[in-house]
Amino acid sequence: MIVLQGVSKTYEGFTALSNVSVSIARGEFAFLIGTNGAGKTTLLRVLLREEPFDQGVVLVNGVDISTIRGASLTKFRRKIGMVFQDTRLLPNATVSENVGLPLKVRGRSNRDVSMAVNEVLKRVALLEKASRFPKQLSGGEQRKVALARAIISRPEILLCDEPTDSINPLHAREIIELLLDINADGVTTLVATHDSDIVNDLRRRVIRMDAGGVLEDMAVGVFNTS
Repeated sequence: MIVLQGVSKTYEGFTALSNVSVSIARGEFAFLIGTNGAGKTTLLRVLLREEPFDQGVVLVNGVDISTIRGASLTKFRRKIGMVFQDTRLLPNATVSENVGLPLKVRGRSNRDVSMAVNEVLKRVALLEKASRFPKQLSGGEQRKVALARAIISRPEILLCDEPTDSINPLHAREIIELLLDINADGVTTLVATHDSDIVNDLRRRVIRMDAGGVLEDMAVGVFNTS
């Protein structure tokens, strides 16, 4: 499903990714760990085609993503859901409006959008807060809204950048349970995190990064950044 071969990326002399080679199978669940600046977020943004890279090849479903342009790029991105660390929720839009945005921009009918929004909000247990604005929600609830928006288009791949950062342990556990449930539907899931408790509890695949490179790739891993 996802293959990176010798991928490197620099920002004005700073090495963000260094010769990264890793493969993620269809339907797999994996954690990306590492200290700040290790390259986790850059890797996710490269996969989303939000960030160009300097060297190497990135394949998704056998397609070199650097060759995708125009309408094909828009179609490609619809197959990938992204939960950003800062959520990127629109502050002046309601929960329903934020979640339904990916379908609205595609021209889906109001009825179709409403049905899809209700379905995903029910899944993340926030249907009763559909008319609230982001500032009226807790940090954990905002993350759930971002997750609902990421899955409303039924993506094949879900990328999550620190989805449990700075929220209480109960909400963190709820979000991880949602991610596992989504993954059980066959969605390939890649989670960048600093949450050692969750990584150690789940014992899933762990890819450890440092200085832009992959230091370890453990099929059943634990949290270790030293």
